[in-house]
Amino acid sequence: MRDVTKPQLFLDDTWIEDQSRITRLWHKPEILPEPIFRPEMPWEGTEVIMYGTVFWLGDRLRMYYSTLNRPFPGKRYLCVAESINGLQWNRLNVGSVEFEGSKQNNIVLEPTNSPSIMYEPDDRESPFKLIYHGTAPNGVGGMVGAVSQDGLRWELLREPLLTPVGDHKYLMFTKVGGKYVAFVRKAGMTDEFGARVIFKSESNDFSTFTPPELVLKPDLLDAPDVEFYCMAAFPYGDMFLGLIERYNGVPDFIDMTLAWSDDLRTWKRPPHREAFIGPEYPWNRGWNTNNSAGPVLVGNQLYFYFGARSGAHSHQKNGPPEYGAIGLATLTVDRFASITAGFKEGVLVTRPITWPGGDLFLNASTTRHLNSHPLDGGGMMTIEVLDETGDPIVGYSGVDRAIFNGNIPSRAITEPALISWPGGRSLNDLAGQKTKLLFRMRDAHLYSFRSG
Repeated sequence: MRDVTKPQLFLDDTWIEDQSRITRLWHKPEILPEPIFRPEMPWEGTEVIMYGTVFWLGDRLRMYYSTLNRPFPGKRYLCVAESINGLQWNRLNVGSVEFEGSKQNNIVLEPTNSPSIMYEPDDRESPFKLIYHGTAPNGVGGMVGAVSQDGLRWELLREPLLTPVGDHKYLMFTKVGGKYVAFVRKAGMTDEFGARVIFKSESNDFSTFTPPELVLKPDLLDAPDVEFYCMAAFPYGDMFLGLIERYNGVPDFIDMTLAWSDDLRTWKRPPHREAFIGPEYPWNRGWNTNNSAGPVLVGNQLYFYFGARSGAHSHQKNGPPEYGAIGLATLTVDRFASITAGFKEGVLVTRPITWPGGDLFLNASTTRHLNSHPLDGGGMMTIEVLDETGDPIVGYSGVDRAIFNGNIPSRAITEPALISWPGGRSLNDLAGQKTKLLFRMRDAHLYSFRSG
């Protein structure tokens, strides 16, 4: 059962019992027109790539990123930078790795392939953990692990965490149920499945990971030349969201699509398979790669940091020189999909909810056109409460319905909309009762609801 104290998204019909004259619209983040981080240092060559991780570390963001120095395959360094606003970044002077006779640089490790970093502050001994594809100190190749006290100086674990494995591209995001989770490639994957697909591996102690388990592969709604290069997954509310790096064969480019799951094993995807982050500018037309930890929250905006390359996958070895930078795409919290009505009134009735207590909060908008000024308005939304049989509850329905107007949260408003009924009545008064929510809307968008 879903936990309604956390945002409930409308990615599927989990909460929808009945509806009329409404539809589901999918939304994608807005890509800033210029990269927010470019190759500028000699050790970065012409490419910085988001084989790495971005997360909050106290009052600042820390970004681990990789370099790719040509000629192919080049030398890949893991580097670090920090920011207080997510837009301007400062390279830290780590002083650990020598480059051309000097250690005055922000290189953390070399060489590394597809590193993913996790910050676990409750682990006082080794709060920073790292995985990458390479060779462990004992000489065995596979998924290699390392730990660190400050995230700058690392101790490699003697034996690989997982072997044998497929080639590079590992993405780890957090601990789930006390276990470390990594999305990996299985050795022999393309021979067995004819394409790159997604596997999951777990560990109780960050020492030994379980054999890869298949969790996601292309289906009949995907083009026949589609492969899943990798996936970054992250907790969101009481579920998990995933960003799949979709390798398109014809034409050759990599974009990202959305997925979601309750258990990290069974994944759902939008039916139309549109790109969530895809080619939009010359600098990201060929390749778009995930930040392994998912988005970071800045105000009420989700910041999706992604690696972008001008050249496609097939251009790596034989194509013209490519440019690699790190881009940023932003999305207002929860606004992955909306239940939407047009100029005629639409109705949505939820499945029964045992209300846990607290007020009803909405992420919603009555802005008629999404590309207009966010406060232009023009639509309407009302909320009524029914009992589990569908009968109206006195004081919460009919003339006593709640009315919502606005665009909340917007960039100027950080909190969701608190809904109350005439006389100051709150849904908290119905705590413990099975209820249904009845939404009537016109020219409006409903993104999520929760108690609080």
